[in-house]
Amino acid sequence: MYHSVDSYDVRSGILALKHPQPSSTIEIIADVAVDLVLETIGRENMEVGAWVNVMGYVREKSSHAAQSNSKRPSRNAEQDLVKHIGVQAIAVWSAGNLDLVAYEDAVRQRQLVGA
Repeated sequence: MYHSVDSYDVRSGILALKHPQPSSTIEIIADVAVDLVLETIGRENMEVGAWVNVMGYVREKSSHAAQSNSKRPSRNAEQDLVKHIGVQAIAVWSAGNLDLVAYEDAVRQRQLVGA
């Protein structure tokens, strides 16, 4: 799945990726640990707004999400609207020239089939 870079936390080594889906009420943020690929990722793929592909495995929980949630007051409504997914990256590369409209249409079609 394509995601754009939202932020990079140097201390934690977490690249936060997201792509808002207009048809969804839940914002999904992938907290991608890039420590294993820092030498090959390329600075341009870590800049805010860059569209990247990620190959890796999903972690049981996102430690970055737990840290950010602990700093905020607990509000169940807010927590229900944002879902953090922890990912350990083993490869990250540019998505290249992305046709965003075609991508979003494909995502909507997949959601309709899965519903």
